[in-house]
Parts: sequence; structure tokens; C-alpha cells
Amino acid sequence: MDELGQRLQQAGRRQALGERAGAVLLSGGLDSRVILALLAEQRQNGNLSAFTWGIPGCEDARCATALARVSGVPYRFFELRPDWLLDKADEAVRIADGLGNIINMHALAAAEQEGSLAQVAYKGVLGDAMMGFGIRHFHWGRYSEDVWAEAHMQALRDRDVITFDTQARRELFSEPLKEELGDGLMQSFAAAVGGSSSPDLSDQRIVYDFQHRFARMTLNGVEAMRGDMLVRVPFADNDLVEFSLALPPGLRYERRLIKNGFIRDFPAYAQIPTTETGLPMMDNLTTVQRQAENWARWHLRRISKNVRYPRHRPYKDYHTWFRTILRPWVEGTLLDQRTLERGYFKPETIRRLVAEHMAGANHAVRLGALMSIELWHQQFIDRNGIRK
Repeated sequence: MDELGQRLQQAGRRQALGERAGAVLLSGGLDSRVILALLAEQRQNGNLSAFTWGIPGCEDARCATALARVSGVPYRFFELRPDWLLDKADEAVRIADGLGNIINMHALAAAEQEGSLAQVAYKGVLGDAMMGFGIRHFHWGRYSEDVWAEAHMQALRDRDVITFDTQARRELFSEPLKEELGDGLMQSFAAAVGGSSSPDLSDQRIVYDFQHRFARMTLNGVEAMRGDMLVRVPFADNDLVEFSLALPPGLRYERRLIKNGFIRDFPAYAQIPTTETGLPMMDNLTTVQRQAENWARWHLRRISKNVRYPRHRPYKDYHTWFRTILRPWVEGTLLDQRTLERGYFKPETIRRLVAEHMAGANHAVRLGALMSIELWHQQFIDRNGIRK
């Protein structure tokens, strides 16, 4: 914990603001509060602030407000408008080159407003990967090479982060696409998780997160903001990364090292609930209150479905937005004849996914992925008159 604290402090000093105005992009999670605590402790010229965006009243905003109060830095909240994609979707697709889901590109929504108030944005990205966010208990098993990929795939299934799993791909992909791909998807994934020299699955997962998940997905949020302000990522400090890669798996599991170190060094911040659990990182009166609320909600659900009680409010709600304010845009894009005749996907499956979502099912992530692919084709293929 002492060495981690030293590495984090060094990373903060190396990315100091100087005379620039900077802001921490603050959520209710662990990584951004680590960055806030470090920079607030080191600030010199009073030029540090904190921003959050989301649905008004969301859990992220509530946690961020409390964190900013503890740090003593000015705080600003920006609303994530339900219709922001109507103005920014093409830009989001261009930045991610069609490979990032548009519903994960919301850093772009308020970037212009944030850039008018600060020259530098600090983000907590990479902190989750380097400190063991993806490690599960079964990663301690020693498996043969022929089942490595499936073990890692199951960990992704457990976190519900696979947009189209095996059966869903069979239903979605056209016959020519399935024939062309063969088992290439799993081969590619197996090569990615097998890129580590270690037979230990926890080490393999860290390497996978660094080389693939971070590079292919997480950086999209950083790139989305770079048109409006400088973006700094303290967790990407070389010495901190080197230190994290030498950690034994037991200190990565459940992010044990960084959580315990943060609780020890910044107890005031650790007393504020996280969005991950809804509870503080260390037991206090808030823990008792939240646990009592959860207990009461559980009993209310058992007694009557008609009893109303406060629920956790997320910072985004594409599930609802795609069925309401964005419905004409989603249906007009995915159900257009040009989209249905691309040849990659079965038209009947696309129609079914759209219909089920509009009827109340939650296919927002899947529809967002399909929208990203189609909007990329419209922007880069159709406009240039390219034919397959």
C-alpha cells in the first residue's frame, strides 16, 4: 500500500496542471475518486474543479456532489440529454471508426461545454484494468490451453458484456457471413487472451485488458473529448503501470490493494457510497442507512408490486430513450431497406430486435451496436459511392 501510494502521488505530480484550468471527470466509482483525492491534495493555484454528467438526480451525480464537497473543489453537473445522439452520433461513429457502440460514447455529449470551462480533463480510465477489475475467483484455476478462451469468455458472460453471444450470432448473422467467419471470432479471442507469457488466467486477463479492452474500447471515451480539451490519464503513468503488472493475483482480486490503500489514505472520500454497490467503501452510519433501505425495499417488493419506493437511478437510459424520443431515428435507420440489404445480418432478426425493444424488452446495447455499424456505412461507404 505504501508503494502504491507513492506511485499514485508521483503520477499526480507528473500530470500537474501548471497554470491551466483543469477538471476531474467525476463519477461515483473508485478510479475517478482516486484521481480527485490525489489532485485535490496537490493543487496549488485553485484551478481544479470537478464535472459530472448524466440524468439529473442520478446516483453518479449524488456521489460526485458529496465527493466534490469533501475535496473542496468547485463542482458542475451537466445533463445528458436523451436526444444528444441526434446531433453527435455521426461524430461518435467517426471517432470510434464504427467499432465503438454509440451508447457508450456519451463523453462526447457535454465535451464542448466542459471544454469552455477547463483546458484539461482528468479521467480515471485504466485504473480498473490495472488493479484487477476483470479478475474472477475461478481465474486461480490452472487450465489447459484448449479451454483458456472459454474460461475467459465465461467471465465476460458473467458480467453481461457480450453484445451478441454464440446463439445470438447464429440468429443475427447472414449465412454468407457465418460461412466467411467460421470460428474466426473465437480464434481471435483465444489469441488475445493467450497473448500473456503466463499460464495463470488472472495474468492473462490483465494482459487482455491492457492490450485489447483498453485499446479497443476505453480509449474511445478519451478520444471523444480531445477535440475540446486536453485529456490526461494518470493511471497510465509508466511507473504505475509497471508496478501494477508485478502485483500478485491475490492483491488484484476484488481490487483489494487499491481499495484498502485508498481507505487508509483517504478515509473521508471512502465514507461516500460508490455507484457499484450503493454503499460506502468503509462502514459508517450511511452503510447502516443504505442497508436498512435495501431491506425495506426487498420487503415492499414481496408485499405488493403496487408499492412505490425509490430505485437506483442510472446516469443513462437508452432503454427508454430508444423507445421514446429516439424511436423515429432508430426505426428509420435500422428498418430502412438499404440497412436490411447490407448482407451482413438477417433482416428478420433486425426487425424482431427492434419490435421487441419497442414493446418493452431491453435490446438497447444490441441496437446501439447495429446503429453504429449502419451509421459508419452511411458515413464512409455510401457517401463515397463504394460498392461491395
